[in-house]
Amino acid sequence: MSKRVGRGLLHRWLFFFTCGVIAAGMNEFFWSSPTIRLVSIGVGLFSLTLWLADSLLAHRLEAFLALQPSTPTSQVLFLLFPRAEKATRELSARLSSQQEKLDTVIRRYELLTEHVAAVITIHDAQGTLTYCSPYAEVLTGFALDDIYAKGGHFFENISHPEDRDYFVRARRLNEIGEAFQYRFRFRHKAGMEMWAESRSVPLFSSTGEFSSSLTVTLDVTRTVRYQQQVEDTNRDLEDFTFLVSNNMKEPLFTIQGMNSLLREELGEKVTFSSPEHPCSYIATAAAQLELLVNQVLEYAQLSATDPKLSRLSLASIFDEVLSDFQPKLLAEEVSVSLPSSPPAVLGERRQLHAVFGNILETYLRAHSKGSPMTVEISSSESADPRFVQIDISAEAERIRPEDLASTFRPFRGRDSGSRSRSAALNGPTLTSTKKLIEKLGGTLSASLEGDTRTKLSVQLRKAP
Repeated sequence: MSKRVGRGLLHRWLFFFTCGVIAAGMNEFFWSSPTIRLVSIGVGLFSLTLWLADSLLAHRLEAFLALQPSTPTSQVLFLLFPRAEKATRELSARLSSQQEKLDTVIRRYELLTEHVAAVITIHDAQGTLTYCSPYAEVLTGFALDDIYAKGGHFFENISHPEDRDYFVRARRLNEIGEAFQYRFRFRHKAGMEMWAESRSVPLFSSTGEFSSSLTVTLDVTRTVRYQQQVEDTNRDLEDFTFLVSNNMKEPLFTIQGMNSLLREELGEKVTFSSPEHPCSYIATAAAQLELLVNQVLEYAQLSATDPKLSRLSLASIFDEVLSDFQPKLLAEEVSVSLPSSPPAVLGERRQLHAVFGNILETYLRAHSKGSPMTVEISSSESADPRFVQIDISAEAERIRPEDLASTFRPFRGRDSGSRSRSAALNGPTLTSTKKLIEKLGGTLSASLEGDTRTKLSVQLRKAP
């Protein structure tokens, strides 16, 4: 209702009040008696009281008390007190805006808790369940009424007996202000065993006292089962690899021993230095088979070890590798060019030694005897500032571009049945090297430089 209506009501009351005073003033008899004067004043006050009561009842007492600007009574008050009207309207608008924001937040959290694929529970300081999200019905198969009826320890009651200590520990840690995350088994209402992971955090009152705990529980059954399958598969593969490799060692040693006996028996009758001699073929094949067995064992053992990273200087690693390979380098006429100031990296000394030793061994196997070769090692900044890049390149027999994708696949030659030296740039040596680097948090990639050079790029974590 507008201000004009409020002013009209006030003016109407003042008009009748003025008419009454004039009529009473025209009669001297009214004012000659004090008793009649008091009675007139009392009647006027009583009439005013009735009018106010009627206005309050007609326009709702709640609206009057709340000072709603739309009621006639509040319009009268605002007419008499204009500052109160402005302050009340600003306060009302502010309260309305805050209420809308609060309603939006409440609706948002209701949608979140009702539709998120997780169980959200709240327990008070006494352990009583005060809230449980609807997803609990999906995860456990129990109705919400049954969950509330079972009290504050529903998940503890349906969990595996060996995992119930996690719930006790979570409550104790929450009481002292610590969060706790744990994984446990529980039994679905249908009878199947499932896995869940919970994170429980404490909540505090305005005085800083522990008031309740909030727990978010996720279904991790599929993740746990997949992880168990992967672990079982890896264990079976590891057992099979060790079984095959160790069983191959015995006949390999027999072949090498018989070849040595044959050499001794024939003596000087045959020239063994000739590469076309059968004994030379046997010795070369036995050496290659021994190398393959050792590589398979190394490849199988990598997944079972976790390196302890420390700050290491690549200069010392390069010196150790070159010292070990010095006789081979001289025999193969291979030289190695090192960077002037190799950076420091995070790694494990034994594994870094194996990484660069395997790469150098790969280039030596791909090198054609009788022609000198230079292996260039350089360092540069990586695109990611957390890493450094080490490039090792040489003019070894080149990989075909279509074979780059399978360079690090185990036991994959360039062509099926190929005996080319470029097959040395494939197989378990580079595969195990790549796994070693990945365990150190780095990467290994292959690329081609020009028409003759092959480059292997190692990215390692930069030391702080």
